[in-house]
Amino acid sequence: FNPAFYCDVSDAWLFPQKSQRLLVTLVGPYLELVLWALATLTWRVTSPDSLPSSLALIVMATTGLKIFFNLNPLLKLDGYYLLSDWLGVPNLRRRSFDYLGRAFSRLRGRPTEPAAVTRRERTIYVVYGVLAFVYSFATLWFVAVRLGGELIPRFHAWGLFVFLLLFGIRLRNRLRSTLGRRTTAAKPEREPAKAAPWRRGRVALVVVAAAVVGSLLVKIELRLGGEVRILPTRNSDVRTEVEGLVAEVSVREGMRVQQGDLMARLSDRDLTAELQKTEAQLAEKQATLRMLRIGPRPEEIAMAREEIATAEARVRGSARRYEEAKRMRAEKLVQQEATVASAEQLLKFKRSNLERIRSLRDVQLVSLKELEQAEEDVVVKQKEFDEARGARQITLADDLADVRKELALAETGLAEVKGKLAKLLAGSRREEVEAQEAEVVRLETQKRHLEEQRRLTEIKSAIAGIVTTPERQLRDLIGQHVNKGDLLASVHRLDTVTAEIALSEKDVGDVATGQRVAVKVRAYPSRTFEGAVTSVAATVRTGGVPPGVNATAAAAPVPVEGGGDRVVLVTTEIENGSMLLKPE
Repeated sequence: FNPAFYCDVSDAWLFPQKSQRLLVTLVGPYLELVLWALATLTWRVTSPDSLPSSLALIVMATTGLKIFFNLNPLLKLDGYYLLSDWLGVPNLRRRSFDYLGRAFSRLRGRPTEPAAVTRRERTIYVVYGVLAFVYSFATLWFVAVRLGGELIPRFHAWGLFVFLLLFGIRLRNRLRSTLGRRTTAAKPEREPAKAAPWRRGRVALVVVAAAVVGSLLVKIELRLGGEVRILPTRNSDVRTEVEGLVAEVSVREGMRVQQGDLMARLSDRDLTAELQKTEAQLAEKQATLRMLRIGPRPEEIAMAREEIATAEARVRGSARRYEEAKRMRAEKLVQQEATVASAEQLLKFKRSNLERIRSLRDVQLVSLKELEQAEEDVVVKQKEFDEARGARQITLADDLADVRKELALAETGLAEVKGKLAKLLAGSRREEVEAQEAEVVRLETQKRHLEEQRRLTEIKSAIAGIVTTPERQLRDLIGQHVNKGDLLASVHRLDTVTAEIALSEKDVGDVATGQRVAVKVRAYPSRTFEGAVTSVAATVRTGGVPPGVNATAAAAPVPVEGGGDRVVLVTTEIENGSMLLKPE
């Protein structure tokens, strides 16, 4: 019922050239091959775990199998029609089987019309017919093996009967259609006198078959018996899941408990202290996380803006002082340049005056005192010139470092407070919030773990039943240190008990789940405990079970002969509301 595209190419037989007919037939397999190639490429280049890769793999597998079957010339698909067109033999399969059928009829001595075929056609019919015959029966045999493997183990005799019926009909039809068709010799008419005995034989066969079927349908009760063990339906070992000191035991031997009832309690002082510490840390981290998520307060933003205004005023003051210092330095430098120039002119003048006085002294026109005074004036003016030039160099070397440092500090402070305001306006960083969230998750996980550990200090029963641990052992548990997994007590469910019946291996084939079971014990010989088979063991053991109890699968007990025989354990469940049956 799967919809598919269909193209009627039956008119291709009208093409006069064989190559044209073959190309028409090849179109289908070629397109399937293209589809298979595209699916293969898609599967190769896509991720193995993606949906396109899975779909491409499915298409690749199904298309490949379809191409294989489609090109198989032994099936009436494209491969068969390709072979038929290539050989130039229409209806190749039917003609091959007709030819083999006539040959088989001649072997059996039946008259048949001779087939007018050439040597080439005879070879084609024999080869193709034998191959198709073998392939068909191999496929039929494969299906028969699979079908018989399902029917016979599940339905036994009826399955074998249905399998033989279906397989026989199919095999008979296949043989008749393959080897017994197209015979033209007239069959002799049956004589009327022979019809009645054949009908009588068929009536007898029907009667015998009805008798066999009737004997199979008549119910015959079979009673089996064997020794039995009584076991609790369910056992539960109450074990500790954490280590600690046993502070309290709440049950006694023989006490009936329900599922979830408290049986014992371990000391939880250390766990409680650790839990309180974790809760305090968690509250702190949660408060910090809320603060990060909420962001800055308006007061903080206003304060940051005030700090910016103060820093800007400080920068403006530092800038004014820096400009004033630059102006004063320039003015001072101008004055010093003038002083240096004046000192230089005076020095030149004094030097020329000294040269004049020296020349006059040589001719004794001036006194020695005037010469010394001229030399002293030159030395003084030289010193004044050097001082003026040194002061100018000092002024030039002064780069106003202090004022500029003050201005840089003010600008740095302004940038810091602006960054602080920007950070407040931007809110908390995503990484900070995520780190705080991770810390909160870690503490919450630790808290849940500690709560679970503290909850596990209360040891409860997993099932409803009776406490079977001795009373003294329960009392001695108080104050003891127990490790994880140590056994504290045992609870058995006794309102329903399990009975294991040892049946002889030769009788277990007649036992099935759901059959009625009757159990008798020596303590109550007049009472029968009834149940139903719940399971049959998959293995065989040697010997039975300890004597003392007997069970039957129908009514009265029938003991098994030979206690050392190979037996199979059959399990049943029996109501024990009266608590009369005591399990092992």
